[in-house]
Amino acid sequence: MKEVLEEDPGIIHSILAKIVPWEKLSTKDDLRQTIDISEKRFEEMLHYSEKRFESVEKHLNSIEKRFEEMLHYSEKRF
Repeated sequence: MKEVLEEDPGIIHSILAKIVPWEKLSTKDDLRQTIDISEKRFEEMLHYSEKRFESVEKHLNSIEKRFEEMLHYSEKRF
């Protein structure tokens, strides 16, 4: 075995490449970038949902106000 390794030291690299696909491993920078992108996307979604909630709330308040006006008008009329 020692003779084989001395004759072809690249054999260790080829064996390791088959066992552990290095190109598929992530670095700390890759992980940090993934986390940053995920956090940014989460913040965007949160901002969108808050804006959407405010819009729905305004619409419901408007409907409630109109309903109260109609109720008040109908009570005066009948």
